[in-house]
Amino acid sequence: MDTSRVIRLLSTFIFFAYFMNHQGFWKTSLFLAFVFFLFRDVFIIQYEASLNKTASFIFTILSYGVLCLAIAPSLKLKKSTPALIGIGLVLVLLNIFNVYYLSDIVMAQLNNELQYNLFFIQGGMLLVLGIIGFLFNDLYEGNTSLYYLLMAFSFVLSDCFGLAAYYYGAEAAFFPERIFYLLALVLMVRFGLNTVEDKALGKAMKEKEYLL
Repeated sequence: MDTSRVIRLLSTFIFFAYFMNHQGFWKTSLFLAFVFFLFRDVFIIQYEASLNKTASFIFTILSYGVLCLAIAPSLKLKKSTPALIGIGLVLVLLNIFNVYYLSDIVMAQLNNELQYNLFFIQGGMLLVLGIIGFLFNDLYEGNTSLYYLLMAFSFVLSDCFGLAAYYYGAEAAFFPERIFYLLALVLMVRFGLNTVEDKALGKAMKEKEYLL
């Protein structure tokens, strides 16, 4: 487990260094997201310590929050998106239900009430990230929005497998958790590079047209 967590941190740093090597990256919000992910992975190495567990929750929430804010100005509500909004509301309600369904299992692995609250805030933020990913891809054409959607989906799967592995004791789930986390970082880098390239070329994202 310790080796796996160190490899996770090194992987995040390698992707961060690769992205930092490209001009203009430090000006983007993804720079801040990567910094938060790095801090989170540092604290995960000694995750069982109470302070580290609390810090890892906080930095994960901040990371997902920055990723959401990165494209929030580009989102517009259109007649084509009510179905996606409905799906998002259902997911939020399911997350609220999980607060009660998972409370006993989760509390057994946490150290205090603050961590309990942060755990479900993290889950809610992850749902928001997934919803924004669907909305973004629904509104715009091209690879940039697709990379963002796949990145969000990979983070969701990584967290779900991590939940099963750590809180339910399904150790085999650690393998897909790590795989989807690395895939999410790859897609995060690709999304960022695509965004920088589009700006350099003076290209704007083209909104999808719908026949209503």
